[in-house]
Amino acid sequence: MLPAASRFETIETLKAAIPARAALATFAQALKQSAISSTATSAFSVMESVGALQMQGEAIELSASLSAGEDCHISDILHRHISARSYAHANLNSEPVGSLLALDLAAALHGKPTAIRRSDAPDKSCSIADINFLNLTPPTGAERLQALLENWHTFIQRDAGDLDPLIMAAAANGQWMALRPFSHQNIAVGQLLTLLLICEEDLLSAPALPLSLYFSRRSSRHWQFLYNAVAYGDHLAWLRFFMTAVTEACIDATEQLLQWESRNVLMKEAMHELLPKPPSDALLHVCYKPSFGLADLSDCGLARRQTATAWMQRLLEAGLLSEVRIGKHKRYINKDVMSLLTA
Repeated sequence: MLPAASRFETIETLKAAIPARAALATFAQALKQSAISSTATSAFSVMESVGALQMQGEAIELSASLSAGEDCHISDILHRHISARSYAHANLNSEPVGSLLALDLAAALHGKPTAIRRSDAPDKSCSIADINFLNLTPPTGAERLQALLENWHTFIQRDAGDLDPLIMAAAANGQWMALRPFSHQNIAVGQLLTLLLICEEDLLSAPALPLSLYFSRRSSRHWQFLYNAVAYGDHLAWLRFFMTAVTEACIDATEQLLQWESRNVLMKEAMHELLPKPPSDALLHVCYKPSFGLADLSDCGLARRQTATAWMQRLLEAGLLSEVRIGKHKRYINKDVMSLLTA
C-alpha cells in the first residue's frame, strides 16, 4: 500500500518541486501564447506518445513518427495512443484520472478489452532496460491487485489532500509502475495517466509535455530509481528524479518552441522570395509543421495538385524541405523543424 501522503511531502521534495513547478508554468504559458500553439501541441503530443511506447519496448522512431503526421499513421499502436490521450483529455471532467480511466486506456491501447491480470507475471510483452526492475516480483493474485489498485485510486482522488500535485503525480506514477496491474499496456497507460493527472491539477492545458521521451532517453537511470523506490523504499530519490525530469523536459520543450518560432520567421522570408506570389497565412502555418502532405495544401489555397507540387518543388530545390514517401502518401519534411524536434 502507498504510505500516507505526508510521508512524501518533505522539505527536500518540496524544494525539488519548486523549479519543476516554475518550469512547467513557463512551458504552459509559452505554449498557450505561441502563434503555432496548435501545431506545437500536436507535435509535442506525438513526441510524448513515442516516448511512452519506447519505454514499453515498442520499436518506434521519433523522426519517422513526426514525418508520418497524424493522418498518415506509422503504426497502429501509435495511432491508438494518440487517439486515447486526446479522448481522455477531452473527457476528464466526466471521467477523472482513476482506475476506471486506466482500464479504458489499457483497452484502447491494446485494441480489445483488458482486465486485471490473474497471473503472477506482469505484461511480459514489455522490454524494460533495467533487468532488476523487470524481475522484481510484483503483487500477485487478483484480489490483492484489486485492493492495491483501489489504494492507488483513493490516493490520487482523496487521500493526497493538499499534497503538492507534482509530488502526488510522482508518487502515483511510481506506485503504478510497481503494480503493473493489467495484462497489457501497463507502462504506456501509466505514462498517460501521469500527464493527464498533471492536466487535471491545472498545471498543463494539454497532455503535450514530452516527459516520457525524457525518461526513455535515460532509461537505465529511470528504472533504477524506480527499482530502489519499490525494493528498498527509497521514495525520496525517485521523487527528486521525477522533479528533475519535469524541470528539464519543460526547459527543453520551451527552448524548442522558441527556436521553432524563430525558424518560422526565416521560412516565411524564404517563401516570400521563392514562390510566385506571397503565401497565405494558412499556407505558412502548414509549412511550419514538421511534416505535411498534399492534402494539407489543398485546404490553404492550393487546390490544384499541379500548382501545389510546383510550389513545393521550389522549396525542395532551396533545401528548405525534403520529400519522403510513406506508403502511398508523399510527405514534405520541414528540415529545420524536424532536426530541432529530434535532436
